[in-house]
Amino acid sequence: MQYSFSTVLMALISSNLIIIFTAVCFRNKNLLVSFGYKMFALLLGFTFLRFLLPFEFPFATNLVFPEIFSRAVHFLRHYFYQSEHFNLSIWSIFELVWLAGTLVMLVRFLGENLVFHHRVVWESINVTEDEHYSRLLDEICGDRPNPFCVFELSGLKVPLLYGIRHPRILIPIGMKLPEEELRFLLSHEAAHHLHHDIFIKLGVSLLTIVYWWNPACHALKRQLDAVLEMRVDDYVTEDSFESRHKYLKCLIHVAEKQAGQDKKHARV
Repeated sequence: MQYSFSTVLMALISSNLIIIFTAVCFRNKNLLVSFGYKMFALLLGFTFLRFLLPFEFPFATNLVFPEIFSRAVHFLRHYFYQSEHFNLSIWSIFELVWLAGTLVMLVRFLGENLVFHHRVVWESINVTEDEHYSRLLDEICGDRPNPFCVFELSGLKVPLLYGIRHPRILIPIGMKLPEEELRFLLSHEAAHHLHHDIFIKLGVSLLTIVYWWNPACHALKRQLDAVLEMRVDDYVTEDSFESRHKYLKCLIHVAEKQAGQDKKHARV
């Protein structure tokens, strides 16, 4: 394996081309359904690996680019300022700006997660012992061990999954739903854990932090959220028309309930 400026540049170009291609193609929901979620994951996985391994492998084939491309690379790497301590080129400035932006994005990402983690630890209320929740989760997990804890947390609009080793299902405080609707919501969050969606989101978040200057990367992150939700919805409803109908009614009811809570708080 060889490592050089050209291999890093090719890894950079190929990774971003895949990101742009995926983001453009999967703007079309019909195309997304036709390709399937596994194709989406495969493209993202290849992008992530290419970013982590910017090497030239023995089996790789060299591509011959037009001379204008070589001139452009030479122009980017040409030092327009040189001294005993450092040299400056357009490429080195790009690297500095890229590194600074990546650090800012990383600090922001870690800060937001630390703030939310603090809220979960100190403000959430453990309601796992409530027989209503524990019984439903045991039924949802079936033969698998039940690793979930249920916590109430203020400020949430909808339930969400939090944590990897010790997954918590966070629900809005005072959320009272019929048992069937509650089963749907808990099944939804349990399915996210079963499909390791937190790891997938984390991987794409890291790509977005590194390639913060690529708008397609941010678009891809938004598309990923929609893709994961669609996959979990299909898993929960099991392709049953009756189950889908009840599930959609549940989502509408939760949205209307939350909208009513927001209006109530706004008046206060």
